Amino acid sequence: MALAAEHYENFPVGSVLVPRHLRHHIHRIYAFARTADDIADELRDPALLAAYRQSFLDHLAGKVRDEIPLHADLALSIEQLNLPVELFTDLLDAFAQDLRQGRYDQEGLFDYCRRSADPVGRLVLLVFGCQQPELAPLSDRICTGLQLVNHLQDIKADIEKAVGVDVEAIAGPGVEHTSSTIPIKYRDRLYIKDKPGYYMAWGGENEDSIKGRNSIAGSVPIFFGIMVFIIIALFNSIRKTLVIWLTVPLAIIGVTVGLLLFKEPFGFMSMLGFMSLAGMLIKNAIVLVDQIGIELDTGKEPISAIVDSGVSRLIPVSMAALTTILGMIPLLGDAFFVGMAVTIMFGLGFATVLTLVVVPVLYATIFGFKTS
Repeated sequence: MALAAEHYENFPVGSVLVPRHLRHHIHRIYAFARTADDIADELRDPALLAAYRQSFLDHLAGKVRDEIPLHADLALSIEQLNLPVELFTDLLDAFAQDLRQGRYDQEGLFDYCRRSADPVGRLVLLVFGCQQPELAPLSDRICTGLQLVNHLQDIKADIEKAVGVDVEAIAGPGVEHTSSTIPIKYRDRLYIKDKPGYYMAWGGENEDSIKGRNSIAGSVPIFFGIMVFIIIALFNSIRKTLVIWLTVPLAIIGVTVGLLLFKEPFGFMSMLGFMSLAGMLIKNAIVLVDQIGIELDTGKEPISAIVDSGVSRLIPVSMAALTTILGMIPLLGDAFFVGMAVTIMFGLGFATVLTLVVVPVLYATIFGFKTS
């Protein structure tokens, strides 16, 4: 548990989403793999890795003189959950291969992923009791993809090391050089060690995107704050403002689906589209909340007023969203505006449907209305 909580990773290990009675199994598997990986990557000691493997196998066979708590606990988990030992030995084979080989062709890389990543996914499935045969290939694809991405994120640091960037001068002495050690900045210069006057710089689409995001990052909170103030002034109600703004996150559902379908990144244009989308959703929610207030002022029973407001505003809100979506269709063929178009179209489409359902529910919940 201590290793899972303290060792740096870019993902949670045994989080609260894992049922409590399974967390210790996840922690044991992680600690086993993490320790072996550190022996291979950090210590670079084949003999120690071989001894680690033999100790693991001895604990499984009950042939131990000096018990290692990690291996003893893992052997207990393997016995309780009936986990295949081959999945653990595949991991150890992959770690041993790290010590012998650093370059792979495409076929070799996928074979390496089959032993270094795929067993982890299969073990997690088995820990959770998912033994359907059709799930294993799906898990393998996910784990292989994550492993490939993990390799790709190291390319930046590898290039900087090969060129000879002076990391100590930039990040300070004793700092480990990873891909995130030196962030990409607009017009930044990374000076080469022991070569005065020489430097390298990262450019291209990534730099342009960072430049665009930074140019508006400072003003976004100000304008969103102004929008919140205007809504509060309009309704003179914190609760109504809360109902309206809680609809904005619903757009993330549609935006995610749209970007995945069109295989578009969430870049600068997509971010602009989402900001515009937030305004459209707030407008729809204002129309609906205002109509609820009008219905309540006529003396209707609260729940009836909310339902009647949703029915009366259904066509206007839907038609406004539909015309906006249709107006974005021509931009789908433009390489520059496609991200913004997809963000607005799918975000507005999904969120409009959800808004007509969620806003009345939120209104009734926050104001404490109940059926008579």
